[in-house]
Amino acid sequence: MKKIRANVRYDEHNNRYFYRDFEIWNKVPEIGDTISDEDVIDVSEAHLDSSQGRSEVFDYDYYRVETTCNGENDEDENIVIWIAVEKEEESEEED
Repeated sequence: MKKIRANVRYDEHNNRYFYRDFEIWNKVPEIGDTISDEDVIDVSEAHLDSSQGRSEVFDYDYYRVETTCNGENDEDENIVIWIAVEKEEESEEED
């Protein structure tokens, strides 16, 4: 699976960036969809730090996708997947 790395937070006190690797997907899943036998229960926008080291980071929208954990253990926690979806090109309307 292709991934893209993006800065998600900057710690001014320690002068340090924190990053996350996002899986690149073709589309955003919807609540109720099934991913690898797990049900999507939440999809929310992921926020990035305004400073990024590479311009291609801005070509994507970023999301946090939470799925149920359908394992045999009732104590299993839900699974969070961080994804990036390429932004759609804006088409100019002709007059």
